[in-house]
Parts: sequence; C-alpha cells; structure tokens
Amino acid sequence: MKKYTLVLTILTIAGVLYVSAPASVYADNGGFREDGLIQRIMEKFGLNKDAVDQVVNQYRSERHAEMQQKQDENLNQAVSDGKITQDQKTALQEKMKEWHGDKPDFSNMSREERRKEMESHREQMQNWAKDQGIDLQQLNLHGPKGPGMGRHGEIDD
Repeated sequence: MKKYTLVLTILTIAGVLYVSAPASVYADNGGFREDGLIQRIMEKFGLNKDAVDQVVNQYRSERHAEMQQKQDENLNQAVSDGKITQDQKTALQEKMKEWHGDKPDFSNMSREERRKEMESHREQMQNWAKDQGIDLQQLNLHGPKGPGMGRHGEIDD
C-alpha cells in the first residue's frame, strides 16, 4: 500500500510538472523535458504506460476544467461589475472556444515559432476585442495579460 501511495504521489507531481510547465521547459524538439521523468518513474516502478498516460490525461482534463470554471467566474464578475455586457461575454466565450478548437500544434514548433504564433494570436485577440469594445486588460482571463499571453514571460510587450 505504501508503494502504491508513493507511486501515485510521484505520478501526481510529474503530472503537475507536465501540465503546468511553462514554454521555457520545452525541449528543442517540442516535447516536455518531464516526459523523461515520467518515463523513468514508469521504468523504476514497473508501471504500465497506458495507465500512466491515463492518469496524466485525466489530470490535464481536470486542470483544464478548473481553469475554465475560473475563467467563467471572472467573466461573470466582469458582467456584474459593468466592465462588459452579457453579449460581450458571450461573444468572448465563443471567440475563445473558436481559438482553442483551432489552436495550432505547438509540439512541433520551435521556441521561436511558438513565440511568433502566440504573438500573432495576442494581436488578433486584442484587435478583435477592441472591435467588440472589450478591454482585455480589465478581465483577468488568464492572468494579467489576457487570453493567449504567458504568465512566465514568453511574450513580453
């Protein structure tokens, strides 16, 4: 039982690293350095790759749902505070869903390509929001810079 708890704890930590890793931890080939850590943990404890992948994917899904809930709360608060209208909130949610559905595959991009893609997205979102009369700086959707901006300084103004 102790071995199982230790393995679960290590996998949880590895999952946190995998999900919350900033762009700076990407290897040159586009993957996460933590993939090697996860691989070592699987080998050390004789874990099934599919089971580990399932745990990591489940954690990522849960984390995404938490972030979505926080984003919804922030948008609801922005409507309550009069920063945006209900129609603007709906338009913004639809735009973010559209972008997330069409998000490029960053895993095959170099650091510079990812930076350029995110910068392009930031500019597109800012222009779109301006046309909608929305000030993204006031909304705190993904930290202080708005959607698509890194919290770790990948994209600086």
